[in-house]
Amino acid sequence: MEESNEGRIPKHRLDDISLPINDKRVKYNTLFQEHFPINLSDAFSTQQTDQKNTKVQKPSSSLSEKKPLQKNKKNQKVAILCWDCSLGDDAQGASIEMTRIASILSERGHKVHVFTKGESQEVSEQQIDGISYHFFPINRQSSELESASLFANEVCEHIKRIESHEGPFNVVHCYDWQTAKVITNLHGRIPKRVLFTPSPQNSSEELPKDEIFQKDLLEQELITMSDRIICFDQEMGQDFQQRFSLSEEKISIIPKEFNWEDYQWIKDQGEIKKKYDLFPLDPLVLFVGEFNNDYGADILVDAIPGLLKDSSNVRFFMVGDGDQMWTIRIKARYLDFEHALRLVGHKEGRDLQELFQAADILVIPNRVAKSSYQILAGWSAKKPVVATYAAGGNLIKDEENGILVYDNPDSIIQGIEKILFDWPKGHEIAEKGWEEIRKNFSREAMIRKIETLYQ
Repeated sequence: MEESNEGRIPKHRLDDISLPINDKRVKYNTLFQEHFPINLSDAFSTQQTDQKNTKVQKPSSSLSEKKPLQKNKKNQKVAILCWDCSLGDDAQGASIEMTRIASILSERGHKVHVFTKGESQEVSEQQIDGISYHFFPINRQSSELESASLFANEVCEHIKRIESHEGPFNVVHCYDWQTAKVITNLHGRIPKRVLFTPSPQNSSEELPKDEIFQKDLLEQELITMSDRIICFDQEMGQDFQQRFSLSEEKISIIPKEFNWEDYQWIKDQGEIKKKYDLFPLDPLVLFVGEFNNDYGADILVDAIPGLLKDSSNVRFFMVGDGDQMWTIRIKARYLDFEHALRLVGHKEGRDLQELFQAADILVIPNRVAKSSYQILAGWSAKKPVVATYAAGGNLIKDEENGILVYDNPDSIIQGIEKILFDWPKGHEIAEKGWEEIRKNFSREAMIRKIETLYQ
């Protein structure tokens, strides 16, 4: 099927434009435009765009609203035990994780009960979005270990009453070490599957020293009784696996759902570039992170002069702040590449999302492993990602869904130029990254993996 040329500039027009560009740049921009099409109906307008008045296309309803999940034919009766469950705007940490999973399980047709501590002094129940929430009082004057023990007794009795009327639970999914005693107290009533998800918010540092040992014993006991440990964070999962010497058969690390829809609402990439006074055909390389040694901002800056030698129209946006800010500014002025570098400061929300969509290449020059957010956002926006082995080694397959490089300027230059000089390759890599998001980081993928462990 032939691709539409609507909204593109005919190739012959590039030669007719009175711009200080050489034949190499004309050929380069033409090839870039063929493989990364953008709407350039106003690209050569001499009128300046007012940044404040520029309006961005809002996300369509098809992207902002999630499609309903199909019902699972093998419905399970699931008990979720969560020590700290704050709903609504107060939700954080494990609460967000737990409520999201409970909601998806319910949408899939599973019968979900959530057992958690409450604010009142009496046991209460509430139906929220098809999920049965059971809230239990705790004595806030007692130690956390004592409160956890009393909580376990109440929950255990409540579960027994529910099972006597509705039948046994198929799965008990425990969040937080404080729920360990519930499983212990159930004795012979333990269901066929017990799963445990540790919470990063509940660390030993928050407990008095005399209670840390008892907490570790409870956590170890819960690990022993669980059929599988589920972690939703790669770094935490690896740390937990090493700390308790767990086999790969005992622990599963399931990637969290990533909201890729947030990075696909821009229809005109060129308009965003014009908003920042960039020529729409100039390739844009984006960096997002802190300006410090760990994120390698200085490595990218040291690579810029080398990249401009053969690609003088490439532009660089650096999003963030940090100790290296003034060093970067001074170096850009001293080495005469201020015109090619834009330090845009801190960005978040839609302002950050639109920059991911406006960029043509995402570079992640980290010296140490950090969050995978930049990679996932780049893939979601269908951009080729160039990352160091430290930043992308666990996610990126070199030359397939990204380019892996070393944390030095020469390697960064080579990685970026693989895309700059071969846009078809960049387009192919971006598509592979997009496939990775849909395959492993969608809510459908996450819930399929959880349901498999529930069987």
